[in-house]
Amino acid sequence: MENNSVIAEKTALSFNLQLADYLRRKEILSTTNVRKVFNCGGFGGEALFLLVVGYTENKTLAIAALILAVGSSGFAISGFNVNHLVSSTLKKLKYLPAIYKVWHFFPCRTSPPATPPS
Repeated sequence: MENNSVIAEKTALSFNLQLADYLRRKEILSTTNVRKVFNCGGFGGEALFLLVVGYTENKTLAIAALILAVGSSGFAISGFNVNHLVSSTLKKLKYLPAIYKVWHFFPCRTSPPATPPS
C-alpha cells in the first residue's frame, strides 16, 4: 500500500505542478492565489479522505481513501514547495567553495595507477 500512496502522491504532484505553472504563466491566477488554492485544496482533500477512512466499515474503501489522502498531499505540496525550491537553490550556492576544496584535496583519477597493487 505504501507504494500505491507514493505513486498517487508523485503523480498528483507532477500534474499539479504543471497546472500551477500554467495558471501562473497565463495569468489566470496570481502567484498568491495559486498557492492558496492548491494548499487549501490539498489539505482539504486530505482531511476529507481521512474522514472517510475514519468512518467507513469497508476495508477496500478505507484503503482507497487512504491512498487518495496521500495523493491529495501532492496537491498541497505543489502550492507549498514553490518558496522552498527557490530559496533552497539559493542556499545551496554557499556550498560551492566547500565542493571546490574537496575537489582540490581529493583529485579525481582519470586513469588507473601505473603499477598494480601487490
